[in-house]
Amino acid sequence: QADDSQDLVQDVFLTAWQKAADIQLVGESMLPWLLVCTRNHAATLRRKNLVRQAVPLDDLTALLHAYREGEIKEHSVR
Repeated sequence: QADDSQDLVQDVFLTAWQKAADIQLVGESMLPWLLVCTRNHAATLRRKNLVRQAVPLDDLTALLHAYREGEIKEHSVR
């Protein structure tokens, strides 16, 4: 996770550097823009991490079988 946070900070500041000429500031502070940019990059990173957490097919098959047999409840599968 430390690597993720470092990557996030790097991506945000790289984006700020690349878009510096186009950024519309509110007052004199760049903070609102940085916060929105950070939120967007964090959401993208979260989606990437969710994709990486794929369930092996054997585990998925066993989970589906247990669900069908009533060994686990629906909210446990989500």
